[in-house]
Amino acid sequence: MNKKTLKDCPFCGGDADIEKHDLYYEVFCTDCMARSEGCTDIEEVVCLWNSRENPPLGLSAVAQIYLEEIFIQSYEAQFMYPDDRNCGEEYTAMREIMGAYYTDEQVEALEIESRQ
Repeated sequence: MNKKTLKDCPFCGGDADIEKHDLYYEVFCTDCMARSEGCTDIEEVVCLWNSRENPPLGLSAVAQIYLEEIFIQSYEAQFMYPDDRNCGEEYTAMREIMGAYYTDEQVEALEIESRQ
């Protein structure tokens, strides 16, 4: 696998590189340190990196990671604590915030990913 097959970072436009760990590969940006998911197959990790969409407008890579984490936590909490009305309200608020930066399809994809 040649570094030239990697697209630039979708967050900052920086150069990307592949890092080999004991059991998996990971692609990362050498500038902002954004990272792909880890994969055992090098071709798969490159494909994942190269198919990433650009981040929502107005969000840095770090802000996007935190926003997605909080959204997923609020999404999962409503199922873990179904009798707690606050969990449902928090999820509804987070979904509204996500709607300002993501398409409905991107939000639904995060929900599906969190269920797997």
